[in-house]
Amino acid sequence: MIELSLTDLLEITGGKATATVAADTVITSVATDSREVLPGALYVAKPGEFSDGHTFIDGARAAGAVLSLAERITHDEERREHPAIIVEDAVDAMGKIAAHIVSHLKAKNDAKVVGITGSAGKTTTKDLLAGILSQAAPTVSPIGSYNGEVGVPLTVFSATEETKYFVIEMGATGIGHLNYLTDMVHPHVGVVLCVGTAHAGEFGGVENIEKAKGELVEALDTEGIAILNAEDPRVARMESRARSQVRFFGTGAVKPENAGVWASDVVVNAEGQPELTLEFPNGYSKRITSGLLGRHHVSNILAAANAALALDIDPELIAAGLEGRAAGSRWRMERLERADGVSIINDAYNANPSRCAQHW
Repeated sequence: MIELSLTDLLEITGGKATATVAADTVITSVATDSREVLPGALYVAKPGEFSDGHTFIDGARAAGAVLSLAERITHDEERREHPAIIVEDAVDAMGKIAAHIVSHLKAKNDAKVVGITGSAGKTTTKDLLAGILSQAAPTVSPIGSYNGEVGVPLTVFSATEETKYFVIEMGATGIGHLNYLTDMVHPHVGVVLCVGTAHAGEFGGVENIEKAKGELVEALDTEGIAILNAEDPRVARMESRARSQVRFFGTGAVKPENAGVWASDVVVNAEGQPELTLEFPNGYSKRITSGLLGRHHVSNILAAANAALALDIDPELIAAGLEGRAAGSRWRMERLERADGVSIINDAYNANPSRCAQHW
């Protein structure tokens, strides 16, 4: 993480320091779980659904936290105030710190942010894209499915002074959630994979899911690039909501004028892996075999390829980064081979049966 001083944190969050905070305090990491605290950490005492992070401040201190980000003053066993910055909303303050870090790296390194959303495929796509980009420059991407108001800041906090690319997975369960995340990191590239029925009850219908996912497209400025799935009608019509450039991906015989990286001759081999030819707008093409399982992953492969191309990554490097690349996160179409020859496919991590492309 990029080190931040007490002065930095007070200016960023607008909070107030308790009397016990040392003026020379510097944080070197951030944790929201007291069990994951490292020496020099800022512990975020956020209220939870089943527990209150404030009750774990002593444990965080014992593990090495030098400061807490809290919503009220708390005390140790001897009734001394814990060293803390007091804010109205700890999670919101986390977001402000993350926004500061992203802004700093944009100014220092011309760092670029890619936001990825969709009802399915976000984690696989971000793993594919991070694998491509990390060949070119230091890249930060989420652990697992960190994709919400807490997960996105935690992803950003893993950046260093050398970070060039942020791959940010963006989840939502309601209207306005993506607006909050895009206001935090201001993506240059936005990828929308699909609009399915996941969380339809929370959203109030698939129409609201479409509206919410399109917030990412609307957040891109005129210099940005929206990457849209041509084979999902709800995603394709988000073009009308864009101020940015738009590039489509797909596999159909007829390409739109603003097609980006396209796929042709798609087959699935005996191992269940997609084989396809990547067709780049500049005329370069490359046949690849993915390490993923299932034809539905072609959509994710193309999304990652297009996002990388939007960041001016060389097509040959993109193809090389995708060749043979398997899932980067556990329990997503994960194949386990038993001694008796039976294959087990584990797709149990928050598995979503929705598919991005209607004909799959």
